[in-house]
Formats: sequence, C-alpha cells, structure tokens
Amino acid sequence: MDIKIFDEKSNTRFKFRVNGVLIVDGKILTVEMNNSGNLCCPGGHVTLGEDTISAMKREFFEETGVEIKVNKLLAIIENFFPFGNKQIHELSFYYLVEPKSMPADKQKDFSLIENDNGVLVDMQYRWIKLEELNNYNFNPKPLREKLIDKNFDFQHIIFKENQ
Repeated sequence: MDIKIFDEKSNTRFKFRVNGVLIVDGKILTVEMNNSGNLCCPGGHVTLGEDTISAMKREFFEETGVEIKVNKLLAIIENFFPFGNKQIHELSFYYLVEPKSMPADKQKDFSLIENDNGVLVDMQYRWIKLEELNNYNFNPKPLREKLIDKNFDFQHIIFKENQ
C-alpha cells in the first residue's frame, strides 16, 4: 500500500515519495507524465513497511526499466503546493543514483507507458543539460536550483509554493 493520506477537513493530501537523480555526461534524466508540461525526476511512492532505498530501486526500475545503484541521499524536500482544488504536503527523498548498466535505448530520449495500479501513464523521458534546467518547468524548484549550482551536498529543504 502506498503511503498517501488525505485529510478532508483541510483538503490536504500527504504523499511520501522517492526520486532518483540520474546524471550522465552532465545531463539529468527527467520525465514528463501525460504531456503535463511538468518535468521531474523518475520516482514514486514508498509503500508501507518499505525503506526508501528499496523503494528507490523498485520505482526507478518500474518507471524506466533501468537498474540502479543508490549512491547517496542528496536532499529531503518537504514540498507544500496546490494541485487542482487540493493542497499537497509531499515528503520526498532525492537520491543521487547511477545505472548498473545503461541500455542503448535509454541513453537518448525515450517513452514508456506505465501501468500504475491500473491507470496507464504516458511517460516521456528527456535528457537535459543541468545548466539548461531553467528553460523547463522542472520541479521541485529548490531541486532545480541545487542541480544547476551542481550542489551535491545533502540538504533538508522546506518549500512552500504560493504561501
């Protein structure tokens, strides 16, 4: 079971996620879901009873088909943002990862359809130069700034959008 909680009184949803920061030759692997215009790092929800490193390896493989090695925790981001008519409180662990091996078809932009608990999600993967991240709607914003600055030291970030 994914760790997601919804509080009807405050119309707030809590999500616990992991995300993989995969950088190869100065480019980061990003994903856009369902042509939303928003880019982020591959990842997903942590399940109840699962540690974040296991969740990272599982989610990255499920989303990309690439097996990874988890190198280090780059950031924990507490992200508060509006989504539709709901307020989201998201706790995300961002790990710096590397591929165990990199299939040729994953070394350039690629697409996949993910079956996320019965919901088909169109996943468009793009390799983007770190210094060009500001040209895209890459989220969360504090991670974008950290990556552009090539700051790979651990950081705990609290980010409240529109507050």
